[in-house]
Amino acid sequence: MLLAFKLRFPKEIYLLRGNHETRCVNRQYGFYDECKKKFPRKGVELWTLFQHVFNCLPMAGLVGTKIFCAHGGISEDLISFKQFDRVYRPTDVCDIGLLCDLIWSDPSTVCSMFDPSPRGVSSVFGKQAVINFCSKMNVDLVCRAHQCVMDGYEFFADQKCLTLFSAPCYCGELDNQAAVLHVSGRLECRVLTFKRDTGMATAEYARTVETSVPAGVAPSSTTGRAAASAGRPDSKTSSTGIVRPELNLDKTAGSPRPTENKMSPTASITKGDKKNYKAATPRKASNPTTPGKKT
Repeated sequence: MLLAFKLRFPKEIYLLRGNHETRCVNRQYGFYDECKKKFPRKGVELWTLFQHVFNCLPMAGLVGTKIFCAHGGISEDLISFKQFDRVYRPTDVCDIGLLCDLIWSDPSTVCSMFDPSPRGVSSVFGKQAVINFCSKMNVDLVCRAHQCVMDGYEFFADQKCLTLFSAPCYCGELDNQAAVLHVSGRLECRVLTFKRDTGMATAEYARTVETSVPAGVAPSSTTGRAAASAGRPDSKTSSTGIVRPELNLDKTAGSPRPTENKMSPTASITKGDKKNYKAATPRKASNPTTPGKKT
């Protein structure tokens, strides 16, 4: 479905590569078998073609020059965005190095900088590593996925790192919510959370939580969505490893509408614990890194 959206809205939808968009992972964890089951005669051929598509996906994204997006997170080897100019696609991802870290790394409260990952591949990064990365790369937020978090989103490193997970009731085993991130033209963020679709209309079951980007995010003429971008952008894309969507704010027809109740910028909001938070005040995560089921 994501690829169908990309074909239909090529300048509005941007897809980043994750660890499951690698041959070794999707061969072992179900995608290969699914292709064979659904397409008995052409399943293996179709799976092989998918690998070429995955090898062409960007490894990271940059929204408004201030929000760095990658499936896993940051890398100790990433010291300049110019490094992406040397990442030519299509490309395989090795089991070590920069590209590996971008799709496999995780945040950790155990270390301050970087340590080997308990996954057995890539590394984990601590609070100070995120702070140093944001300062060095002149970004204010690292947006990543890769781990199931029960609220659908989770802050880390003084809100400089945000984990998003967009699949509710993951694998049918967990009671987690899902979340997406909406970014306004001023780089003000809203986290929109959702429960599993039980057959009701979206507006009946969607729950909206609004919070602001950490202090220091400068106004910008760019807006975006977590993995997709609203509006009708002109994208600076290339065959290298990073995508920089530049969006036209005059056209917002593609903006997500998870609820019929439009919230004003100064509205108070209600979380599951019934505590109210002001939209202008960043929400502090009480337990910023309690990774759930890993993906």
